[in-house]
Amino acid sequence: GGLVGLMALWSAYNFYIVGETCKLTDSETLGEAWSKTVSPSTSWIIQSVVTIAPMVGCLANTIVLTDVLTLALRVAGLPSAVYLNRPFVIALLTGAILYPVCSVKDLSGLKSTSVLGLTGQFAAMCALGKRLWDRSYALPAGKYVAAVAATAASTSRKTATVVAAAATNSL
Repeated sequence: GGLVGLMALWSAYNFYIVGETCKLTDSETLGEAWSKTVSPSTSWIIQSVVTIAPMVGCLANTIVLTDVLTLALRVAGLPSAVYLNRPFVIALLTGAILYPVCSVKDLSGLKSTSVLGLTGQFAAMCALGKRLWDRSYALPAGKYVAAVAATAASTSRKTATVVAAAATNSL
């Protein structure tokens, strides 16, 4: 909990510093500020980082959203051949959820869902904080340690069985 808060503060500080640097150097981009203060010949490094970092963020978000959608499809009772087919789940996520949302010109209609999402994030943070403080998942004798281990073992066996069956059918 504390580490995430520290990282958030560090991130906020870095955004502030970038803004102040651009303001002080009368620059519109971090690359331009870098050129004015460090070296124009190395500004390509900063421009590359500024280009690649959001791509990595999108990849990380896609991984998380794919895992969430996989779980939702599993809970919905779809066959394991559907929810364990990661390329299909990514295509479904992209085509049915992300593309339509990205195509909307006016996002003001999402205000209520944004508030709902923030409320959900806060509720999850509170639940995680409670579990951190009551040490429910603490090793070796936390209240839920055995249940987590059993679930992980069961999931691994089921996944291995489905993968083996898929490999046998594709041969």
